[in-house]
Amino acid sequence: PVAIFLVEIECSQSITEALRMIKNWGAPEQTVFLIDHSLPELIALERVFPDSVVMFCDFHRAQAWYRWMRSNGSAKSSLRFLLQQVADAASYPDFIERCNALNESPDYSERARDWFTKHWLSHQQRWVRYWRLMVPHAPWTTNGVETLHHTLKTKFLAHYGDRSLQGFLFAVLTKYLPSMMKDYRAANLAITCARVFKGKMPDFLEEVHVIEGEKRTNNRQSSCFNAARMEIQRRQSVKNPAGYLVACRDGILLRDVELATVLKTDEWLSDADVNMFMHCAALQAPLLQIRVLECFAMRRLIEGKRLNARVLKNIQDVDLILGPILESGHWTLL
Repeated sequence: PVAIFLVEIECSQSITEALRMIKNWGAPEQTVFLIDHSLPELIALERVFPDSVVMFCDFHRAQAWYRWMRSNGSAKSSLRFLLQQVADAASYPDFIERCNALNESPDYSERARDWFTKHWLSHQQRWVRYWRLMVPHAPWTTNGVETLHHTLKTKFLAHYGDRSLQGFLFAVLTKYLPSMMKDYRAANLAITCARVFKGKMPDFLEEVHVIEGEKRTNNRQSSCFNAARMEIQRRQSVKNPAGYLVACRDGILLRDVELATVLKTDEWLSDADVNMFMHCAALQAPLLQIRVLECFAMRRLIEGKRLNARVLKNIQDVDLILGPILESGHWTLL
């Protein structure tokens, strides 16, 4: 979760105040929000994030339909089927055709027509499949949020003695959100940089990429590490005990692994640092784009020592650190 806020009265004004605070933290101007059919939430989101898209949760939409029809004596399977057909329309002509079929149904009473037109057809772009398909990679339900709510109640609040509002906020701020952030960082690392490996090891993972450098000259401008050529030496397949291909990111190093790929992050070197220290082009390797100092940072991380390039004040410092290594003429990219 990005944030949790409580309001005394669930009105658009109170929600707007909370959303403006979140926006001031640096939230993107354009994104996709998924909510229940709540007019206060909708008004607040459109007020604070006018360039964003607001969609209705598909599960809560179907649930709201069923509850309304059951409480108003219209819970007929034929009417539910026609309404769901409207929601599942994958094109605008299909949407019009299915709306016409709904209007011609004898089960579509005047009361149901007024309810459906006022509360749902006026927001058709937020729940019909045709419009949902225009917003790729966006969830259709808030089931993930419901899971987080369940985790908060059962894992963090069920055994917490203080049931007051202050106690709730204390548990959220000191236990729940930090724990969720830790899990998010681990999951984000795994989903973007790692996967369970099964089957034959790809060829590029069966190779060691060795960078062979030229001798440095006395000219300061050309004293950076120049990649003369890259030799690829074969070796046997490498697998770590967990069966994962992993990477270092956000300063996190997964230990006890035998294979890692280097990803450029500001935690190690910023672009300004790279431009100041090195003027050679990025080295090319299969599925990798690595600069020399990044590789060096990776080597130091694996050795259990953190290289912080930001504390290096000038190029003489870099020269002092890289000199003995570069003179050896060989680098191995892990």
